[in-house]
Amino acid sequence: IDSIGAKNGGRIAVLSSQTGISTQLQDSIIQFFNQNGFDSYPLESAQSDHTSFEKKGISAVTLGNDLIFDRIHTHKDVIEQIDFPYLYRIKENIFNYIIRNYDTDFSPQEQIDENNHLSERGEDEVLKNELSSLQLGQYKLIKDKNRFTVITQSTLNSDRLDLLHNYFPTMKIRREIGSFFFDHYVISLDFPNNFEEIKKLEENKIYQHPIKKEYIVNLTVFYYDKKKGEYLKVSLTKDGRKMNDHNPDIQYEDLTIQSLQWKIEASIKSKQLLSATTSYQIGNLTYMIDVSKGKEYKNDKEKVYGIVPNWNKEEMINLIQTIDIPSWAEDVLK
Repeated sequence: IDSIGAKNGGRIAVLSSQTGISTQLQDSIIQFFNQNGFDSYPLESAQSDHTSFEKKGISAVTLGNDLIFDRIHTHKDVIEQIDFPYLYRIKENIFNYIIRNYDTDFSPQEQIDENNHLSERGEDEVLKNELSSLQLGQYKLIKDKNRFTVITQSTLNSDRLDLLHNYFPTMKIRREIGSFFFDHYVISLDFPNNFEEIKKLEENKIYQHPIKKEYIVNLTVFYYDKKKGEYLKVSLTKDGRKMNDHNPDIQYEDLTIQSLQWKIEASIKSKQLLSATTSYQIGNLTYMIDVSKGKEYKNDKEKVYGIVPNWNKEEMINLIQTIDIPSWAEDVLK
């Protein structure tokens, strides 16, 4: 696994060498990833870690996002480029793949049943429907052609705060910040995986993970100013990472706002202010809080979505003061 989970990282490339040793493993992973909503494809390469295994006759592949090869092992490969909710989804998908295929023989001499391979490609919608039928924290064991996978609903994307309150009764999401009004939220949780418990699961029976605030890995709340057509995004991520000055294309500035140390990022080329990030600790957990403002960008063809920054330092400081991050974070997490 190499550099998966990057922001704007593109499709999942599944790399093997040109010897064909890992063809079956490569096809199996691509099929599984595509079934579970990840756009993946095969790529021939003798330039990564899988070759160490293949030289010994062992099937192996490397997984990586295909638009980040210019960043790997360079000063541009910074932690700010990580899409953490996406990373957790990939982690869960890899975990499910291992559980489903733990006894499968991917030895080089094995031949692929092409008819079976093609028929399984049509199961994408079935798996998506199975996942969409689950509520947050629910999971179940699914059998597919004598193979098993555990699917878990770990994300909730909604504009209904009452749904969120069903899981977190004490959580308070502010409905307005200045001229911005609540629009929607995306919350992702990372549930502990217990191998012993998985062995005891009954097929197609729905189980429920306990919902705890300490399982939250990301909560992003979007506010919308209808008059200006702009979004304000406040994102909270549990990772405890440090904010370092690494990207040479970004200008960094440290500011103290309401007793919190903020790192302000701006593009050197365009001078546009990009985002403001701070860390906040509640109990023994450290969270990164990121604030940005701008207009929505959508490219359905390329499946690229985001917010194009549009603010200056004065606006940024005023918004951060209006949000009152200590109060906002305490309402969310306590």
